[in-house]
Amino acid sequence: MVGPNDVDDESTGQRDDWQGDPEPATALVLTSRSELGAADACAHRLTAADPAEENVLVVTYTQLVDDVLDRWRDVSGAMPAAFGLISFAESTRSAARSPSTPTSLPGSNVTLTAMNDPGDLQGLGTAITLYLDDWADDGRRTVVCVDSLTPMLRERGTEQVFQFLHVLTGYVKRADACVHVHLDPTRHDDRTIKTLEPLFDDVCGSETDAGAERSSAADVERDVVRNPRRRYILAYLYDHENPVGLRALAAGVAATENDAEVDDLTSLECDRVYTALAASHLPQLQNAGLVEFDTDGKEVTLSPAARRNRRLRQYVEEFSE
Repeated sequence: MVGPNDVDDESTGQRDDWQGDPEPATALVLTSRSELGAADACAHRLTAADPAEENVLVVTYTQLVDDVLDRWRDVSGAMPAAFGLISFAESTRSAARSPSTPTSLPGSNVTLTAMNDPGDLQGLGTAITLYLDDWADDGRRTVVCVDSLTPMLRERGTEQVFQFLHVLTGYVKRADACVHVHLDPTRHDDRTIKTLEPLFDDVCGSETDAGAERSSAADVERDVVRNPRRRYILAYLYDHENPVGLRALAAGVAATENDAEVDDLTSLECDRVYTALAASHLPQLQNAGLVEFDTDGKEVTLSPAARRNRRLRQYVEEFSE
């Protein structure tokens, strides 16, 4: 349903797709482990309407298999079709197993992979892909939870974890699966968090002040780019060297809306867009932190935050196509 603020009077009338998008394939969950609702929020992301129609893989550094399964049963009331657990905590009490080799637990549909070294990103990647490959053709929804990034970052550092997540998120998308990765924002600096955020389709804030601020910023961004004309503005700014003159920007947007060349536009068509951009759309984009609008010089620049936001750029590019 399109609300009264979603499309302006001069919009193209095209349907807004942002609000109706499916669950993001990759998400970074900024959650303090001290929050009482953290476990329930995680289980909600893992649980589909019918757990029997999904596969679940949990990567954990601190929880034993019994604790994970008990939490799952408490929240969902039913086990998924297949449940995989990659546990670094379990290795201390388990019999010797080959790293990255799943072992079926007797009398259940649960398989366990016990690992020893939190810094073994290559082994972890192999373990995850074994599960995803095994479930690839069963026709069920596959969801993955990684809880959490803190041990990885402590052992390997931000750069290597970034590279690991880059490969992992790409593989998950190719496998048509979903993954969410936990990160406690109280244990890492903003620079680390900001470095990792662009890898994910969505960043979900916690109820802490920092998380709420990030969640609010994401909501504002979504509201702003629901409007087709504002998406045309961003597409133009992504494709042209910044800063861009307001008159040139208005002509470019008008050309897109009229499916015409700039030279074929009338002065009235350009003037109407120019006025709407200056009075409404650019101030809204600037308030959302997506552009910098110099009202005196009549120039517009894509903000550094918008240029780094891969999810936003992908959405704008797909809409333009």
